[in-house]
Amino acid sequence: GFWNGFGVMSNIAFFESEATLSEETRTRAGEKVRMFRQPDMTANFMLYYEKHGLLARLSYNVRGEYLNLIQSGPALVQQLVDMGAPTNAYDHHFARKTQLDLTLRYRVTPNFQVFFEGINLTNESEFRRSAFSSHWPRFMQYTDRMFVIGAKWNL
Repeated sequence: GFWNGFGVMSNIAFFESEATLSEETRTRAGEKVRMFRQPDMTANFMLYYEKHGLLARLSYNVRGEYLNLIQSGPALVQQLVDMGAPTNAYDHHFARKTQLDLTLRYRVTPNFQVFFEGINLTNESEFRRSAFSSHWPRFMQYTDRMFVIGAKWNL
C-alpha cells in the first residue's frame, strides 16, 4: 500500500555523570562537577522513506546542555568567594541545541549512489553560558547551514 517504505525512528537518552577535579586545578581540587562534554540528554526523531533505491530521511536532533570549561585561577576563585558567588560561577556550559537535518540518497546501481545532505536546516546557533548568568550567553556561535552533494562508488 501507500505507506510501504515509510518509517519512524526515535530515541532518547538521559545521562548523569560526575568527575572530581584534580590537584592541577589547585583552588578547586576535590570539587565535584559533571563530566566534561557529557550532555545531560540526547534525543532524535526521524521520519524516513526507503524504497526502490531511494532513501529520504528527515531528522530532528536534540543535544542537552554540557560543561565545556572550568575556571580555576586563584585570583578568580578568591574574587568569587569575596562576592559570595559559587566557585563554578564562571564555568562555561554549552546550552541545549536542536538541529534539523535532511538526507536524500539514490542507489543508481548496486555499486553506485548519489546523495544530498542538508545539515542544520533551521540555522540553529550554539550558546555558551556561565553558571553565574544562566540566562545571558557569554558566547554565541552561528554554525550556519551546510549542504553536501556527492556520489559514492563501492568496489
